[in-house]
Amino acid sequence: VLASALVGVLALSRLIHLIFETYAVKMAEKTDSRMDDQILPVLRRVLKGILWILATLLVLDNFGFDVMALITGLGIGGIAVAMAAKDTLANMLGGITIFIDQPFKIEDVVKLGGHLGKVEEVGLRTTRLRTFEGHLVTIPNSVAANSNIENISERPSIRVRFNLGLTYDTPMEKCREAVDLVVEAVSGVEGVLGDDDAPSVYFVEFNDSTLDFQLTYFIDLEYGFF
Repeated sequence: VLASALVGVLALSRLIHLIFETYAVKMAEKTDSRMDDQILPVLRRVLKGILWILATLLVLDNFGFDVMALITGLGIGGIAVAMAAKDTLANMLGGITIFIDQPFKIEDVVKLGGHLGKVEEVGLRTTRLRTFEGHLVTIPNSVAANSNIENISERPSIRVRFNLGLTYDTPMEKCREAVDLVVEAVSGVEGVLGDDDAPSVYFVEFNDSTLDFQLTYFIDLEYGFF
């Protein structure tokens, strides 16, 4: 019985491996998201683990052990373990929620848990962001799944604004010339959008010592400014 169970488990384990390698992995490679690439190895290990547990119970049953009593005992012990590891379970459920809903993808720039950065990894317990300061931030999935997530990478463009100050003694003709030069220079930068989103300058206010203008332009996210 033990030899038959071992052979059967090895055969089924090999079958699971072939199914994942032949179909699941190839399907995951066709998608843009890298989340499915991460969850497939975890899912494969879980299925193999369940297979070995069932095989073990079958062997024990054939050797005369009371499997139902064993399962009942494990159930009671499992409740105690679940109570002790509720935070870990909450993080795992949060990770599953993120995998299913996919509010962001690997390499997306997001604002999450008060941190702004690029998603480097989404595991079953934690999500990791790389901030623009270079810090690696690890956020529990239970927090990530219940937070307001701002996915900046889903925006088609980024609006940039900054002020220009011209002294009061600058002639009007020079003001116009300065504004035109700035708009022309910004418009020539690769990735800056044109047409309806073309750079524009508006007068803002009379400051204490300058006439303040505001330059507004939009950057295409495809140029990888993040």
